Amino acid sequence: MRLTRILLSAVLATLLLSPCAHAADEPVDLKSANYEYSFLSGYGITHRDFGDTRTQVQTFDMIGRFGWFLSQELGSGCWYQGRHEFLIELPLHLTVDQESFHVGSSRVSR
Repeated sequence: MRLTRILLSAVLATLLLSPCAHAADEPVDLKSANYEYSFLSGYGITHRDFGDTRTQVQTFDMIGRFGWFLSQELGSGCWYQGRHEFLIELPLHLTVDQESFHVGSSRVSR
């Protein structure tokens, strides 16, 4: 029940914030941008009796990320084309099974 409430809140927030992001005053030029930010989310579920899995576990992940570009575009037209960036990610991982509810942040971050 809690996971359903959390998922619905996340979907509602995404739908309500999308027009705000779309209504930017100036067009975005990624080649001259100084920073970027985004919000990522995902959902996953295990399946009972698939391999050694005996219980069903549902997960929901949210990641807020913010990056500062450190250089101009390098390697134009090459496979390694891109910009150096300092990236910070703040993950939140929610796990739900039949017996417990767990909220925590991921141990691994970029």
